[in-house]
Amino acid sequence: MKSKTEFSARGMLGRAAVLGFASLYALMLAVPLFAQNCPVNAGVRTICKQIGDAEAVSVTSPFGAYAATQPVVYWHDYEWKIDMLPQPTSDGELRMKITSRNGDTKIVNFPAAFFAQVDSISRNPGDKAIVIGEANGTSSVFSIVDLKSGKEISGGLLYHPSISPDRRFLLYTNWFPPHAESSQENLFTLYDTLKTPDENICGYGKNNPEYKKNREALSGIQVYPNQGGCLIGNDESDDNQNVSNFIWSTDSSKVVFADIRGSIISLVLVKMLVAVKDHPQTLIYSFAGTENVCTGATYCDSNNIRSVAWDGDKVKVPLVQANPTGPAIVKNLTVPLSKFVPLTK
Repeated sequence: MKSKTEFSARGMLGRAAVLGFASLYALMLAVPLFAQNCPVNAGVRTICKQIGDAEAVSVTSPFGAYAATQPVVYWHDYEWKIDMLPQPTSDGELRMKITSRNGDTKIVNFPAAFFAQVDSISRNPGDKAIVIGEANGTSSVFSIVDLKSGKEISGGLLYHPSISPDRRFLLYTNWFPPHAESSQENLFTLYDTLKTPDENICGYGKNNPEYKKNREALSGIQVYPNQGGCLIGNDESDDNQNVSNFIWSTDSSKVVFADIRGSIISLVLVKMLVAVKDHPQTLIYSFAGTENVCTGATYCDSNNIRSVAWDGDKVKVPLVQANPTGPAIVKNLTVPLSKFVPLTK
């Protein structure tokens, strides 16, 4: 006959086994099945995400590391399945298949002159999609696709693309042809997928000479350093350069990033449109006095900014100041949104 102690020990072991299985089962449920079987794309890092009710597969790879076939990239949700097809056309054009909920299928071709590889697809409000890829060894490219018509409606070359959490907005740095007279140096641009392609062009208005001049060259509305205008040309006096990622608020109502002009570090805040007809508002906070860690420095760059992060209605920024006699000095600064002032330029 077994003792009470033996029964008690067996019971504890049994409960532990059950709890262990339950924990493992809960963990399995927490990881989407498609993520557990994430596609393998040779030579590139593949990222699988669950975004709401959608499954999204994207890739990241160094510029120029293009496979012979297009990697597996897709967006699947209840309404639309959007898939990059592996084989290009005989002309080298990449192909994307759009399948609606009722089974209708359309094919969109992306010209080889612009798209060497598609890296991600994001479905946007209004049945549109942002397709982001790589154009060549130095720049990225994007396309706005109307899912219902199965056609490209806008796009362009760009750097540092960043999509808002609600997938309505695309913020990026304009692409510029190196050493060209018409280079567009460090123009920060916002594309609103709820607007028409024409409304996403600086100087909007068909009777506006600026609109006609930029209709084919530029997409998106400039938010910095020129708010809403059509700044063109390599103006060395406006040598702005972003030195942090674009950091979105979780509700997509605003985005902030750090910028350097000469020896001045600034935070740039862009508030999104309330209504589709509205324009974004740009505000700025420049570090001065003892806050400016670049004062007296021969060079100021991204090494002077450790990170940028939201903290409710404040922005937290640890700045790094060189110290010739010892370790670098870190200044943990917090800037309330109330201290930002509208961009006047």
